[in-house]
Amino acid sequence: MNIRTPDNAGDTAALPEAAQRVAGLLAGLGHDKPVVMLPATGKTSAEAAAGLGCSVAEIAKSIIFRRVADDAPVLVIASGSNRVDEAKVAAVVGQLGKADA
Repeated sequence: MNIRTPDNAGDTAALPEAAQRVAGLLAGLGHDKPVVMLPATGKTSAEAAAGLGCSVAEIAKSIIFRRVADDAPVLVIASGSNRVDEAKVAAVVGQLGKADA
């Protein structure tokens, strides 16, 4: 499989089909930056930053919680250099629990 990296970022065809759909939707919304897939793991903000050649603060990390009241998923997106304060999130959306896979 071809992986779109910072070196071939203009090549949307190098992306897997699902990532191509995301890239197309973003482009349709006027987003002018490429979708980049890392050639190696990006499980942590530090790994993603190293793979992209940027600072950890420039990485957006996502964390999924479960709202206890109705089992609704709660997606939090934060800078890679910041910790998510679960109490602050819970104050906005209600009591949180761990999301199951």
